[in-house]
Amino acid sequence: MPGLDASCAVVDLADGRCLSLRFPVDRGGSEAQVAEAQVFAHCMQIFVNEVRRESQIEGKGVS
Repeated sequence: MPGLDASCAVVDLADGRCLSLRFPVDRGGSEAQVAEAQVFAHCMQIFVNEVRRESQIEGKGVS
């Protein structure tokens, strides 16, 4: 996506949209900050996947 770089995290949403987050970074480009952004994005993706799964189960009438 245009304008995204290593300081950004993108989470795909169920309806096809995406949420992009830009994390503040030092101009030195700290690898630790990039890693933190990647971990956060991974956690958010797990959350989104779980919400999708629950929505599918509820839609099928399974409890």
